[in-house]
Amino acid sequence: MRYLNTFSKREKIIVLILIAVIGFSIITFSYLLNLAKKEVPPPISGEGPEIISPQQLELEAGEVGEILVKDEKTGEEGPLISSIFPPIIFNTTGIIEEIKEDRLIVKGSGSNFADGLPRTLTVIFTSETFTINKGKNLQWKGFSGLKQLKPEMEILIDGLENIRGKTEFKARTINIL
Repeated sequence: MRYLNTFSKREKIIVLILIAVIGFSIITFSYLLNLAKKEVPPPISGEGPEIISPQQLELEAGEVGEILVKDEKTGEEGPLISSIFPPIIFNTTGIIEEIKEDRLIVKGSGSNFADGLPRTLTVIFTSETFTINKGKNLQWKGFSGLKQLKPEMEILIDGLENIRGKTEFKARTINIL
């Protein structure tokens, strides 16, 4: 008790406030940790998370450039799905080869194909496609964006759909790089 008398009244109040703040923080952290644990559903089959193939998704992937692998359990062949190459891809890059009335012919980088090989892509414009300039300060909606593009320009293409394994698809946005 003598030890406490060596502190001033102000120091005692600060120590009590610190103890209260630390206690409140521990209780809050424990509550949030328990809440997070409750939100994670247990695996359905008890064998871990289920792997979903592109065919099971509404956003159907294409078949070009797919690498087929055999499922050890079923023996069926299916497309390679990994953390590096996901089942859904919405964008890719390429260099414009030709500009047509409602589409671009692009030498694609191959980033939307499992085998990674570059391919010629047909990128279809719609009235809802946005073209964004290099400085990201101007944009054009619809077919007027085609007038801003030139052969040999490098572009980033965002598709309206899953473009994995597809050589022809509709564009949501075209960013000039």
